[in-house]
Amino acid sequence: MKRSLMIFFLLLTLGLFASCGKTEETEDTPEETVALSDQVYLNIKKDLSAQAGEIIDASQRAVYSSYEEVYNDYSGMLSELYKAQASDLKKEIEEGADNNALSKSVADKTAKLRDIAADGVSMMSKMASINPVDNGDYSDWSNKLNTICTAYENKLTETFTDSAK
Repeated sequence: MKRSLMIFFLLLTLGLFASCGKTEETEDTPEETVALSDQVYLNIKKDLSAQAGEIIDASQRAVYSSYEEVYNDYSGMLSELYKAQASDLKKEIEEGADNNALSKSVADKTAKLRDIAADGVSMMSKMASINPVDNGDYSDWSNKLNTICTAYENKLTETFTDSAK
């Protein structure tokens, strides 16, 4: 599962780079732009939705073997999403977005980070209820995941507050 997520993100990144500069605009159809971070978020959520049915395998054991494994997968997703969000936020700042628009953008971005972290904590909780594992304490690993999420939220907020000076 971990390998498939990494391959997914690698292909996503390659696809995004391959499509850069290859837009075909016609006068009849306006180009719809979607922020990179929104694309990353939607792809993560789509992958998590597909994964939801795979929480337990045929032998009724948790797909993940440890809370650390869940943490590693979800912290990787948070990192990928944060990088795209930081890039989008810097672009918005460079384009001269006003403080109200930037504030709303940061709130939206942090909510998406929090959503992914909540999915990770939920996965740990489901894993614990299906088959408790001995590889660490649920609350320790869920707190660690939330701490990573909060750090990314703070970085986005700092970028916004620095731009408002």
